[in-house]
Amino acid sequence: MAPTYGMLPSGAGAVPAETSPCPGTLSELEWQQLLKPIEDGKCTAFLGAGVDQGSLPLGRDLAQRWAKEFGYPLADSGDLQRVSQYLSLLTANRGLPKQQMYDLVREAKPPDFTDPTSPLGVLADLPIPIYLTTNYDDFMLRALRTRKRDAKVEVCGWWKPRVENFAIVYNEPDFSSTSAAGNVQVTGFARSRFKSRNFVPTAASPVVYHLHGHYELLESMVLTEDDYLDFLVNMSRDQNLIPPVIQQALTGCALLFMGYSLADYDFKVLFRSLIYPLARSHRITVSIQLPQSQESEALEYLNRYYKDMAIAVYWGKAESFAKELSERWAKRQSGVQPTHVP
Repeated sequence: MAPTYGMLPSGAGAVPAETSPCPGTLSELEWQQLLKPIEDGKCTAFLGAGVDQGSLPLGRDLAQRWAKEFGYPLADSGDLQRVSQYLSLLTANRGLPKQQMYDLVREAKPPDFTDPTSPLGVLADLPIPIYLTTNYDDFMLRALRTRKRDAKVEVCGWWKPRVENFAIVYNEPDFSSTSAAGNVQVTGFARSRFKSRNFVPTAASPVVYHLHGHYELLESMVLTEDDYLDFLVNMSRDQNLIPPVIQQALTGCALLFMGYSLADYDFKVLFRSLIYPLARSHRITVSIQLPQSQESEALEYLNRYYKDMAIAVYWGKAESFAKELSERWAKRQSGVQPTHVP
């Protein structure tokens, strides 16, 4: 099994201190161990809310906004899942929070993918065949299309009585413009491409797989507390919930997490439902970008759940990691050898 990469807080204890030259960074060896599978097309990216660069509010900020607007009566107004659950009970239409999310995403302006610190722009430049996301927006698709990559979009059908995945059908790629918005419009939904045995994602034609739903399919969004519980229950009941191609990308490729916080419920659900079961039988490496203000929480989380895993560490925001990843990738492709490699 290939290793899994992401970023977790410096000093967590799972990685020997001498491997990283200073707090908040990866050692040269750790960088090369990440860049090599990317170069070989053996890396799968996981995208969290932090990759959107301010185009959409983070979960806590959105929860507080909705809590104020709709009169949420409890103290945990920063918990998006609980505030969303409250919204779903306000009217006979339990879809209120998802409609609110749909409107928010539809009206959002995409990030500037030409920005050298853009996480989505940097990821779109890498030969990654599968991008898994817990975000509802289609910004990753837009970024890939500005790089003239014929990306496809699939959505996990966790909410269906008989679980089936859906393909999101977009208008034909328009590569005449490299603008952030591009010319991307949903034209319909179709039978999952993964039903075809001949369908294999590649660097030229990658797949963006929405684990927690897509804003154009309101019922697909994992948003309220009930949604998260149903998602986990269905994940445990049906081993075919995730297509075999995606499962292979989890077990046979390096995993790169970007844009997650250990405080994010998305991250916890993702790890417990997908990654943690693998860690129980395989020794893997995990890393994720985190703001330094979360150090105490991150250390506690790591000590409880990941003390037996080797963890590569990077402190900071997704933009900082993306910039360094881009620079190191460019040097690798130009043949410039890193210095001080063990």
